[in-house]
This record gives sequence, structure tokens and C-alpha cells, in this order.
Amino acid sequence: MNKQFNTDIIADLSYLGLIKITGADSLKFLQGQFINDINQVNATNHQLSAFCSHKGRMIVSFRVFKHAEAIYLLLAKDSIVATLKRLQMYVLRSAVKLE
Repeated sequence: MNKQFNTDIIADLSYLGLIKITGADSLKFLQGQFINDINQVNATNHQLSAFCSHKGRMIVSFRVFKHAEAIYLLLAKDSIVATLKRLQMYVLRSAVKLE
């Protein structure tokens, strides 16, 4: 007996937000900041990653994906401001834009 199941799902994702990273040095910059190999992220591969303190303690975890020429971090909306502020400290002279 074949049963047809409705596969549509409605989920509240309003607690999530995005950080967009662009620029010529974005991959090199992110590779030095996150725990996973960011070079493996492309249009078809995404990954779960984290940003850690210099002592190795996780500050925030997120999903990393690439769309067009930008890299996006999908994370809890209430972590965006603190994560942006902390990442911005390390940009220095890199050709990277965080928004």
C-alpha cells in the first residue's frame, strides 16, 4: 500500500540571522579564524563550523555556505553583533568586508 505523505514543512527560523563576508581575501581570512577547512565550502558544499577564542574555547557555532561571490554564516540572531565585533578585530588590512 503506497501512502502519499505531504513533505512540506513550516518552521519558524526567525531566531536565525546571516553574516555576509565578501572581498578578495575572504577565504584566507576565514581559514585563519574558523575550526574547519573553509576552502571546502563551495556552491554545493556547506559545513558546520565554529569561531573559538585564543584559548580554544568555542565562542559561537554556525553553518557556513557560499552563494554567488559571498560567504555566509548562518547563526543565532542574538550572536550576530558580538560575532561581527570580534571578527572585525582581526580584519586589519585584509580585503574583507563583514556585514
